Amino acid sequence: PIWGIMIDHTHTKWGRSRPFLLWFNAPFTIFTILCFTTPNLPMTWKIVWAYVTYIGIDVLYSAVNIPLTSILPSMTADPDERVVLSTIRSLFSNFGGTLISVIALPLVGLFGGANNPRRGFFWLAVLAALVFFVIYLFVFANLRERVQTRQSQKPLPIKTSLKALKRNWPWLIVIGLNFVYWLG
Repeated sequence: PIWGIMIDHTHTKWGRSRPFLLWFNAPFTIFTILCFTTPNLPMTWKIVWAYVTYIGIDVLYSAVNIPLTSILPSMTADPDERVVLSTIRSLFSNFGGTLISVIALPLVGLFGGANNPRRGFFWLAVLAALVFFVIYLFVFANLRERVQTRQSQKPLPIKTSLKALKRNWPWLIVIGLNFVYWLG
């Protein structure tokens, strides 16, 4: 919820969601590379390094990924177009994840050779980080927030929101499927 709150309170000439793609793109790229770097340190410091870089990449991934979803309603007022945009985003996300799953290990072998997977993972991370850096810059430069969203006068109480969710059967199905997915 922290990123959503930050987006809601951001008002720039670029809009509310787009600036995050610019501001956090380089830090996300750097942390992606650092996360796959194994410095020559004592084991305790390697563990600290792993925790700091992994938490950093997780926070920064949220900083660039959440705006990609939150920008969709501000791109068009037409509900049908919003569904199409959301579907396209989801399809590309799933396709990208599947593609990376298929090509990652062959690229690790290519970059690291048969005896050095650590080097292979590092260079794969560098390649992926740079590709995503360019993609996020492209998205920042080409997406526009055309619809101004209205701020509600009074926030909806959590209790009311939870009651509404209990009656939302499509949401319950998605949550159930996600639960089953993460169990497997």
